[in-house]
Amino acid sequence: MSEFAEERENEIDALKSIYGDEFIESEDPSKFSIRIESDLVVEKNEVLFLNISYTERYPEEAPEFEIETSEDSTLNSEDIDSLYKNLSETVEESLGMVMVFTMASYLKEFLHDLIVYKEELVTNMERLRIEKEIEQEQKKFIGTKVTPELFREWAEKFRVEMEKAKAAAADQRKGTAEDSKKGRLTGRQLFEQDKSLANSDAKFVDGDVPADL
Repeated sequence: MSEFAEERENEIDALKSIYGDEFIESEDPSKFSIRIESDLVVEKNEVLFLNISYTERYPEEAPEFEIETSEDSTLNSEDIDSLYKNLSETVEESLGMVMVFTMASYLKEFLHDLIVYKEELVTNMERLRIEKEIEQEQKKFIGTKVTPELFREWAEKFRVEMEKAKAAAADQRKGTAEDSKKGRLTGRQLFEQDKSLANSDAKFVDGDVPADL
């Protein structure tokens, strides 16, 4: 048995002990998978599968690996690209020693940070949405901000409206005066229309009413 083969066997035994049912064997002893899930208690958790294939000279050289997501994963292509990039850097830093546990630990930490980030993002977006709704509601009760230009425009309109109102009032007073003048009777007209006055004067003329002594 080569030195590399013994290191690989020892690593597999250790991984089985650590991950238990999450360590998934295959018919080929040089290939296996590890199911990785964050420890966060959230409504929707993410699950990844780290698929490992040993090379002849592992751990002196990097193993072949693949990251598999679950069918209902919310990870997008950008998340996956970032994951591969950072995991590849971890592999490069670990060359010369067994590294699958280090790789799996990194993926678990990545999932934890990603889920926390997305939860905070959703919370912040909801907060911003509520703040925007409140702002829109407040605008309904706030008048237009008065600027010097708006004030001058308003003052000019007010002056024109006041002049129109004054002119209308003057026309109304003039019309009322003319109507009153037209409808006013002279003293003679009033005298002639009031028969009682005419009869009363006639009595004085005829001497029917005794004069006071």
